[in-house]
Amino acid sequence: MPEVPSETAENVSFGRTLKPLNEVDAWLRERLPAAAGAERVPTSLAEGRIAAEAVTAAGDYPESTTAARDGFALKAESSVGASLYAPLTLPLAAEGGAQAVALGDPLPRGCDSVVEMDAVRTEGRSVRLSAPVHPGAGATPAGGELGAGTRLVRVGATISALDCARLAGCGVAGVAVRAELRVALLRCGAYRGTDATGPLLAAELRRSGAAPVWIDTDDAEWEVRGGCPKLLLLYGGSGWSAADDAGHVLETLGESQWHGCAINPGASLLGGVAGEVPAVGLPGGPWPAFAAYRLAVAPALTALCGTVGGLSASPAPLAGKITSGLGLTEYVPVTFVDGEAHPLRRGGLLPPAGMDGAVRVADGSEGFPRGARVPVEPA
Repeated sequence: MPEVPSETAENVSFGRTLKPLNEVDAWLRERLPAAAGAERVPTSLAEGRIAAEAVTAAGDYPESTTAARDGFALKAESSVGASLYAPLTLPLAAEGGAQAVALGDPLPRGCDSVVEMDAVRTEGRSVRLSAPVHPGAGATPAGGELGAGTRLVRVGATISALDCARLAGCGVAGVAVRAELRVALLRCGAYRGTDATGPLLAAELRRSGAAPVWIDTDDAEWEVRGGCPKLLLLYGGSGWSAADDAGHVLETLGESQWHGCAINPGASLLGGVAGEVPAVGLPGGPWPAFAAYRLAVAPALTALCGTVGGLSASPAPLAGKITSGLGLTEYVPVTFVDGEAHPLRRGGLLPPAGMDGAVRVADGSEGFPRGARVPVEPA
């Protein structure tokens, strides 16, 4: 795979002064609320929310020995001697016999095993066994799935549908979650056709633990003030040409305070305030907007929302050299082949085909040599 050329701060900024990424991060953190807060929601509505506290199982699950399959519950010792040539007949009775049970049913008193339906022959009010049953077969003991004290959800985790099922099964009616941090999305620029960037940014916001809300250009001022978002993200029209209007839109809502960040892609990032709400302007293309969000916005939002695990980087060896210009923090897309990270092209509007993740290159680094083990963030 050919070497991917690097950019320089001069190339991406057209000679303009760019704000260092660490200063942009500090600027944003100073203007976001100190904490997201917490609220309690029913378990049935917790999917997708960020856990504000750990949840552990209050008791064993199941509480008593239960059937691990549909069949007939019995005491294993009553089946001793059963064989294909000398089957045993047991009555369908509560005492000393077999009793029909369904998956999850508590085993009747005196029973310790469950024989599956197709392993017996039903004859009136009795069943015939052609093989002995081992003690505990077809049964789940008390605490066999979850013991008391087992962690069901960890602090900062995004609660999944499987988590909700597990919580409900353990009798947890409600969960403490981070209060939703509303982030408004406003599309700028003279774009027509399908919006490829907005849905991508909305997904990234949810991944960070925030709640995206869409606002319209014509009613932006009213919606920002009335909707009470904690952050406004403008996307599109963030460049320096006369046709780029994100800065102008921000000026109508409040004040543009800086324009240009030392990152690549996304050097045209801008920032300011809309009323009392901090605002960040992102490029309009899906790839530069995605990279700029990951580099400049996601760290502050993720920390505020208390999200964990979403962008945990995993080390991987580089299959090719990455070069980078000093003074820029770069986001380099890679694809995995046989366990190695292959650098992909960096330019363009769309995320590179086959992209599995990305490597951050700090502004003081000139890149990484082939074979270096580097942290790769998931795409």
